[in-house]
Amino acid sequence: MKEKSKKYARMLSNLAYSQFMQMIESKCLKSGIELKKVAAAYTSVIGTTKYMAVYSLNSGGAAALVIARRGQGRTERLPKHLDSYFNSPEDKLKSGAWKKVAKRINICGGFNRHKWYSLGIKQAKANSMIVQQATANKSLL
Repeated sequence: MKEKSKKYARMLSNLAYSQFMQMIESKCLKSGIELKKVAAAYTSVIGTTKYMAVYSLNSGGAAALVIARRGQGRTERLPKHLDSYFNSPEDKLKSGAWKKVAKRINICGGFNRHKWYSLGIKQAKANSMIVQQATANKSLL
């Protein structure tokens, strides 16, 4: 590809992508499966910041979870622990909010995603019921 131009490489990439999409569409149509197309913008950023630590997923699995949620028609709000990235609460509601988060945490530029695996506040809240039950069971013994 180095000897060809960027425009030619992009054309080949788009050709392969469009052929793959046509194949998926035809297989779904033949099998009677509904195919929903969703935008994949910022799915890795959203998945990493919201779901990776909570569900112990890798970044790809967390991004797939966000894509599935979009297919169900759900939207993603910014988590409270990212409030410090914005000057006012209204800024969190703007359309470019996830873009700003992506730039701040630098996921797209080689950021070490293992940092997001650590036990966070959301995970502790999600697992608090399990911990309470485990402590209650120990006290019964």
